[in-house]
Amino acid sequence: MALELWGNRETMNIPEVVLVNIQSNDYFKNHLFELKTYHEVLHEIQRAGKYLEPWVPGTQVPSSAFCLLFKLFTLKLTEKQMIGMLNYKGCNLVRAIGFLYLRFCTPPKALIDWYWDFLGDTAPVQVTQKGQPVKLGMFLRDLLTTMKWQGLILPRIPVPIAKEIEGHLRDWEQEFPEEAREFLDRPGADNH
Repeated sequence: MALELWGNRETMNIPEVVLVNIQSNDYFKNHLFELKTYHEVLHEIQRAGKYLEPWVPGTQVPSSAFCLLFKLFTLKLTEKQMIGMLNYKGCNLVRAIGFLYLRFCTPPKALIDWYWDFLGDTAPVQVTQKGQPVKLGMFLRDLLTTMKWQGLILPRIPVPIAKEIEGHLRDWEQEFPEEAREFLDRPGADNH
């Protein structure tokens, strides 16, 4: 069954300046255009993906990760394919791009259901080209609780749903106190 989409079904809710740069990018237009299947794109993420931030640092050139993210959107992923991405073994970037996909185009009310089992995941994810890897669970928490990520404005989560998500995160912290300490003790953490 196809994933339920929310928002703009043509832009994936990606900010226009990013989308225009992706669609005019040679890597996207020439190389990714040739990829026709989910498995081909996952293989390309493993081959070409290095970090998640949307831009090649210091430029307006979209990163390979964001080109690949939008390529996946053009394939209209199914729930089964998304579950496969989130549980992918051997490449944490595949998993992280799956979570970004969900954050950009899944109904906000469904986000916590998709993210819940992974909030304590300690797999390292390279978010920026030069920074230290972060734990996948920290990355997910950031996606759920911030409106701006790596300079991009994320799709708005309506206030009542954002409050529900905050409540679920508090529930998670109580259910998994050891894992939660990682988030609560880091600088800049929202300590409720």
